[in-house]
Amino acid sequence: MYGQAGERFASSLQHLPKRLVLRPATEDGLVVKLPPEQDAISQEPPPVSRRHQK
Repeated sequence: MYGQAGERFASSLQHLPKRLVLRPATEDGLVVKLPPEQDAISQEPPPVSRRHQK
């Protein structure tokens, strides 16, 4: 469905903690600089807030 590379990626995500999924490992070259607000999400999931429901 996703192709071979996609399947490998999807299966690898299942073995990672959620915070690593949000902040991919540097060796993959996928790290994105997140604003502090987004970075906090990697520490713990925020409660549902109105600004996310626009």
